[in-house]
Amino acid sequence: ALLTVIFTGVIFLIAALVLGFVAGMRSMMPLAALSITLWRHPEIAPVNSPAHWFTLRALEIIFVLAALGEVIGDKLPQTPNRTALGPFVGRVASGSLTGAALVQLGGVDPWTGAACGAIGR
Repeated sequence: ALLTVIFTGVIFLIAALVLGFVAGMRSMMPLAALSITLWRHPEIAPVNSPAHWFTLRALEIIFVLAALGEVIGDKLPQTPNRTALGPFVGRVASGSLTGAALVQLGGVDPWTGAACGAIGR
């Protein structure tokens, strides 16, 4: 039973790293993906956790529209360089938030998930 718990935690941490990597490419995409998943399957989000906010329909719509806007906005000539401080901080924050929320589904410490999401960035 302990091995199962450890294995499950590792899987969620790897998933947080992967979503952090996605945040490095498109900062709003992992937030949109997690909110779509949790809106469709709210039973997997612990009720007393911040991850439960991702089950809200309004948040899903906001994140999906933001992700679409980001894809369009990245094509514009006035879009800042990806290595500028602002976009970099945004991608790290997005990876951290997504990682923290995701690992709560597996009962892992959200600070560890936030670190994995930020590192994956």
